[in-house]
Amino acid sequence: MRPNQCRVFRVADLIDYQNRKWRDELLSPMFSREEIKAILSIPIGGLQVKDEFVWANTKDGNYSVRTGYHLAFATKSLPNPACSSSDLSNDKAFWNSIWNLNVPNKIRSFIWKASHNILPSNGNLFNRFHDQFRGGSACPRCGEWNESVEHLLFFCPFALAVWKCSGFGYEPESRGFPGFRKWWKKLSSLNNEGLFADGLNLLSFLCWHIWKSRNSLVFSACLESPMEVWSRAHEAFEEFASTLARNSFVQDPQSNRFPPPSLANSWTKPPPDVVKINCDAAFASQFGFAAAACVARNSSGRILKGDTLSFRANSTAVAEASAIRLGVVLAIKEKWERVIFESDNMRVITRLNSFMLNAWESAAIEKDIIFLIAPFSSFFFLFVKRDCNKVADWVTKASLKGVCPLNWFYFPPQRLKEFL
Repeated sequence: MRPNQCRVFRVADLIDYQNRKWRDELLSPMFSREEIKAILSIPIGGLQVKDEFVWANTKDGNYSVRTGYHLAFATKSLPNPACSSSDLSNDKAFWNSIWNLNVPNKIRSFIWKASHNILPSNGNLFNRFHDQFRGGSACPRCGEWNESVEHLLFFCPFALAVWKCSGFGYEPESRGFPGFRKWWKKLSSLNNEGLFADGLNLLSFLCWHIWKSRNSLVFSACLESPMEVWSRAHEAFEEFASTLARNSFVQDPQSNRFPPPSLANSWTKPPPDVVKINCDAAFASQFGFAAAACVARNSSGRILKGDTLSFRANSTAVAEASAIRLGVVLAIKEKWERVIFESDNMRVITRLNSFMLNAWESAAIEKDIIFLIAPFSSFFFLFVKRDCNKVADWVTKASLKGVCPLNWFYFPPQRLKEFL
């Protein structure tokens, strides 16, 4: 079929709003393979979700002078043969690993400065100001001649003692150490693969408290033991994580939502006559492809139903929001009215609970979820730890690999039974 034979006059003609997806059969005759791939990665909301203009260089889609400047600067720098596109994308991924941390902004800024080697350590101050800096370059704790960022955070005897008594069991070695930035980049790659979980956030708190303890010694002559530094870092991390979790539970006193249960370390049964739907997604960024799954269980822990979906996506947020929408659609089909939706993606859950749907990449899906959920008599969006979401996680990954049985919720495979 040639393009002029297609009865397509508007973008809306290319969308299947009932199933919330693009009409593949109409795309193929009109667009190239690369164009189709890009179109399919655009998330579809319901008819009630209005189109909007967004600025793609901010999370909320609103233009800012700062991001406009950065884009202009990056565009101007592109012709430089010394800076390849892969270098730019890798650099962006590295900085995202810092700004996406679940830590206070002051700690993000601290990690960014350490990665730039611009922390005001004695070594850096002396190298920059030379004779104007009277303090010298030596470490204020051990007297090492050059207090570099790496020395004060890792190789000073005090810092070594902090790492030794921490829960990481890490013993830094100065020989062959690649520098803070490369060290951080390696750890963030483990975090992206799901191998480091919340460890990167806790590690950020620990580095910050080592730096904070050093400053307390320099400016207030306050001495702390290595165990005190580790304890303060761990307590601050736990308090911040708990605050984030509490803030994600925004409740209307006139609504009939469930109160938030405590953050357990394993899946918990819902109250009687309530269905709990666990949602999860896996996003293969290198292929622009994602899989989502939802698993519904009752108060006895028995699987009632489930569903999976494979689709094009352009971000983790789109994939995770699509998984929750999959669970909402399942609840509507099964006519369940009292439902708890659980996900291990805190950002999406926080936006749904607060109705601050300001992440432009996934906003269409999240607005659609709010619209779809309106008829429910009782519902709750709950953030849970990854260990509480193991069943949905297994189904999602098996679906992404194409090895998930079609009847998995009626006859769970042995590997899945281990999580039930």
